Amino acid sequence: MIGVDVIKPTLSLGTLFQQTTAWTGFFAIRTGKCLLWALLGVLFQPAIGIADSTSALCEIETNAVEAEIQRFPCTFSQRQGYVSIVVDDKDAYTLSPVGDAPGNYVDADSRPVYRQAGMGSAGLMFRFPDRVIRVMWSVEDE
Repeated sequence: MIGVDVIKPTLSLGTLFQQTTAWTGFFAIRTGKCLLWALLGVLFQPAIGIADSTSALCEIETNAVEAEIQRFPCTFSQRQGYVSIVVDDKDAYTLSPVGDAPGNYVDADSRPVYRQAGMGSAGLMFRFPDRVIRVMWSVEDE
């Protein structure tokens, strides 16, 4: 056989099986990691969007000549800077953050509302144009 090159197959069935198994094993590992990340994303995604909410006692003081202070059970919620106060399951105050300074909000009517210090760990105080709402964490006084 002069002048004839003999071509040997470089890929036998055994080698092909080993390469396929290695590739599918690699794919299974990659797929497993992707599935793990997808599962973790699904499990922890709702935690990002859930608002922190708690029952509280709200004290509402109007800015009238004779200041009237009323106390009601309320629910305080906060999510990504947005605040919601639902008083006695009737009146809802929704506050949207404004600017870069913490504690500056606008209400649903675009009026300015300021969160003020002074209650320490007992609660929060919000100053509206026509009233002050104090949200107190302890509901023992109901």
